[in-house]
Amino acid sequence: MFPNKISLFFWQISRIVLTPLLLASIALFYRIVTMSAEDAVHTYHAYPLMFEHILCGILFYLLFSLILTKIHHAFLHDGRN
Repeated sequence: MFPNKISLFFWQISRIVLTPLLLASIALFYRIVTMSAEDAVHTYHAYPLMFEHILCGILFYLLFSLILTKIHHAFLHDGRN
């Protein structure tokens, strides 16, 4: 029983950390989608790092975290004792 409590604790911590990151990513994506072409070019050239690398990094982090959480959650409830 003790390992399950630790696993559930880390699952909750992951949810607490990833939920604001997901919401910020959705808000950022919405802002980018609604930009005009001129604003998009100006924003792209205003940052020294490539903006799409940052967005793709956030996206892949969220995807892998979601996949690992689903796999881990499935192992917690697979019926084996």
